[in-house]
Amino acid sequence: YNDNLYLQVSPSGLSATALSASDESQIWTLQMTEEGLWRLYNEKHQVWMGKPTGTSASVMPTKNIAEAGTFLLTSDREGKTVFNEQHTANVNYPCFHLSQANTIVTWNASSPSKWEIISVEKK
Repeated sequence: YNDNLYLQVSPSGLSATALSASDESQIWTLQMTEEGLWRLYNEKHQVWMGKPTGTSASVMPTKNIAEAGTFLLTSDREGKTVFNEQHTANVNYPCFHLSQANTIVTWNASSPSKWEIISVEKK
């Protein structure tokens, strides 16, 4: 668990980096679907978090909402949340996970990264 890294859009996909109070690419909006699932949207880059695809594959942002991941969010008692994609072709790797290289990759549901969702006020 690393509570010092924040999700952001990077040139190679999605990654995690130290907090920057001035970098709005670290601000994501949760948007509920009609099914009661969640999509993540980055307003600064106008992209959605994409669907997990292959085994340990990079999770890519997408401008197309039809290609956006739709996640079931499950939180533990400490408030850490797992994002589990409900419409992926690869049911064995439905979650997104922080790799050792600080990139966001697909991962199995038995040991994915847990994320803290923080409410922020936009300036």
